[in-house]
Amino acid sequence: TGRSVEFTPDGRHLVYAVYITGTVTAIYVVQVEDWSVVRVIHPDTFLGDLAISPDGRYVCAGRLFRIADGSE
Repeated sequence: TGRSVEFTPDGRHLVYAVYITGTVTAIYVVQVEDWSVVRVIHPDTFLGDLAISPDGRYVCAGRLFRIADGSE
């Protein structure tokens, strides 16, 4: 079990991936202002390094997902 954590460039969201034995079970998008979970993405993919795009719109953890709605 492990976690990878990144802030969006604007500092408004914290994005973290929870993984078990190398497979991402969930990516959580947390609003820093009140620490509420605003989105949960279930990618079911092998963990790559968690990375946020420079514009803060996408998260990559093995595959690329939109932070706004969780779509690929």
